[in-house]
Amino acid sequence: MACVNIVPFREEHASAFRSLQYEWLTANDLLEPCDVVELAALEDTYLGPGSALRVAVDKRVVVGGYAVTAVDHETFELSRLAVAAARRRQGIGRQLIESAMDFAVSRGGTRLVLASNSRLTAALRLYERLGFHYQPVPPAVAEKYRTADIYMSASLRVRTQRSPMLDQFRPAGPPTLSNL
Repeated sequence: MACVNIVPFREEHASAFRSLQYEWLTANDLLEPCDVVELAALEDTYLGPGSALRVAVDKRVVVGGYAVTAVDHETFELSRLAVAAARRRQGIGRQLIESAMDFAVSRGGTRLVLASNSRLTAALRLYERLGFHYQPVPPAVAEKYRTADIYMSASLRVRTQRSPMLDQFRPAGPPTLSNL
């Protein structure tokens, strides 16, 4: 397994994060207008209350990343998961997903959802191994992302035990709407 640091997104990561996103989206013919809009405004889109944008860094080079956003008090959505093509199959995707799960649990989340595409077979197998199950694609998701033909959900209840990564995400004090 590759040794990378998963750190909070900073402006200096923006160009590399966007490049990773465009790389996999265009390689799989999945780039949509909403992707362009969201990637142009990363901070506005993914850094609100209950949200996180994280990058995997190896020797100061961004090699992966993800976004996680609160859907409601218990449900969080994983999106923008990407790993550099040359760094795939090294465990970085797993580390990123586990980091997203830990973030959601630290905010009181009991469920993590994601939208994907059936062409992304390696990613789908990884999601399955990490406990995600297939669900019908919600109409709002299908309307927003025309290429999203897969929707998955994972229960986070089994992750409530302390994880070494949880402390970095845990807000000070009891969970409230303002610190979600």
